[in-house]
Amino acid sequence: MSIIFLLNITGIIFAQDSDEVISRFTDQLMRFPHEKIYVQTDKSAYLSGERVWLRSHLIEATSNMPAFLSRYVYIELFNPFDELLQRIKVRPDSIGVYSGYLDLDEEFPEGSYTIRAYTQYMRNQGNEVFFKRTIQVLDPYSLQIEPLPNFVVNGNRVNVNFRFVDATTGDTIAPEIVTFKLLDETARSISPDKNNNFKWNFTQTKKREHRNLLLGIVHNGRKYNKYYPIPYDANDFDVTFHPEGGYLVPDQMCKVGFKALNPSGLSEEIVGTLFNSKDEVIVNFSSMKFGMGFLCSLLKEMKNIMLSVRQRTVK
Repeated sequence: MSIIFLLNITGIIFAQDSDEVISRFTDQLMRFPHEKIYVQTDKSAYLSGERVWLRSHLIEATSNMPAFLSRYVYIELFNPFDELLQRIKVRPDSIGVYSGYLDLDEEFPEGSYTIRAYTQYMRNQGNEVFFKRTIQVLDPYSLQIEPLPNFVVNGNRVNVNFRFVDATTGDTIAPEIVTFKLLDETARSISPDKNNNFKWNFTQTKKREHRNLLLGIVHNGRKYNKYYPIPYDANDFDVTFHPEGGYLVPDQMCKVGFKALNPSGLSEEIVGTLFNSKDEVIVNFSSMKFGMGFLCSLLKEMKNIMLSVRQRTVK
């Protein structure tokens, strides 16, 4: 009997602890609601001057059930330079549907625009949880004139060459005005060479996170503007490091995984070296396959650690 009694006491205590955890978790969700949002558009591509019809679906993040705590959904439109063009505040209708629209200005340049949506509660969690989707804005004049761009990228140096042809006949044309514009810079007027090519070169600085160039032309009195993404150097690559357990621990043997990708999103084979603050080699490492690998090291200090990484020639 005593054993059964003790087991019952243990079960009661466990049940009380479990109820308290659930109660606190529920209270946390009530105090700091987590919401998710999805925005539908009536289509994925629009002509400048058209209206974008929107319908938002707001749900509670933990249960995926409809959420009703937020009174408004905020929807914004950004151009490829990440400049805010419009913001609307949408209230639910009598049946709880968040619907609205964005009007595209007739002067909007052609390009990929971003729609962003969020609630005030979502702002507590940072911009990473905001909903984003891309729509294409087209200019009807693109049916008459076709720009033919050529980008040559060498490190941060970018050489641009544009040629223009009549979209119906294929003949080369020379617009009266051609301008190139980068983010936070004034537009620059470019003159053609003897072959009617419009050339420009510039340095792509690190502060320009949005790699886009705005082309502006005037031909036969008609304006045409279009955003073009600036490609990366074909020899460029990106490496991400992932410590085992999420953290590096001083004076302990640490294992760190890594993965290297090139601008095309494909794997890149690399070799590298880890240095300490005295420029002494801690460990050499190289990718094993598909740009992935790991390194193991005992780190005595966590400050001023340097990495040198380069591409590896695969035979």
